[in-house]
Amino acid sequence: MKLATGRISEFFGESFKAQDDVPKQTRMPGPPLLLVDRITGIDAPQGEIGAGSIWSETDVSGDGWYMHHGRMASGVLVETGQADLLLISWMGVDKFNEGQRVYRLLGCEITFHDALPKAGEILSHDIHIDRHVSAGSTRLFFFHSTCRVDGEKRLSITNGQAGFFTEEELNGSRGLFLPQRRLHRRKGIMFSRRSSARRPAFRMIRLRLSRPGMSVVASARHLRRRIATSTRPVCHRTRCGFCSVYRLSTSKVVSGNAVI
Repeated sequence: MKLATGRISEFFGESFKAQDDVPKQTRMPGPPLLLVDRITGIDAPQGEIGAGSIWSETDVSGDGWYMHHGRMASGVLVETGQADLLLISWMGVDKFNEGQRVYRLLGCEITFHDALPKAGEILSHDIHIDRHVSAGSTRLFFFHSTCRVDGEKRLSITNGQAGFFTEEELNGSRGLFLPQRRLHRRKGIMFSRRSSARRPAFRMIRLRLSRPGMSVVASARHLRRRIATSTRPVCHRTRCGFCSVYRLSTSKVVSGNAVI
């Protein structure tokens, strides 16, 4: 906690003393967003930009603010790998940022391998920074990581990309652009991988269900992933439960053994 909120030279040494009073630095957040309990190892030369690794642990608390129905929320599980911030700081990236640039995660591919963590489990992260690129004063780095519980893989991140940007660059950003081949939402329309932006797979329209209709939805185990007149998937999530309260304008929807 002191490393996240205190004077960095007290932990990293005199070579970092010039950073002590810089308002914008790369470091892990303070509580309650500080999710790392221990750093168990670092394999990287201090003050040198390059490849390196860091190992961290997080204790899952039963009364933690991030718990939901006895499990750690998935988004928080991803954030427990925040020790890459400490690693890139250890490498001396803020000497290049000069107090003008802040960290932003740009993208990654996340795979959940097993159930979400429960109280009493210890999350062990193995994080690796693979390479760096720079264009002018803009610097990016690429990483991958694995989270395990008792040696069993729970989460893996590949093709991770992060960078450092000025306030002007962030304020002038036009937002996130996704390739049309990926499944995504745009203004209430969900596009399939094969559909173009001009022809939506189906349109989502909120529907007020009558009491009999609610009974049908309540009794259905989950929304079947087929439209009655097509083999196009209804939703990219299994056991969604969310789509069952929507009407698809293209055709009827089969839910459980009944047709809404």
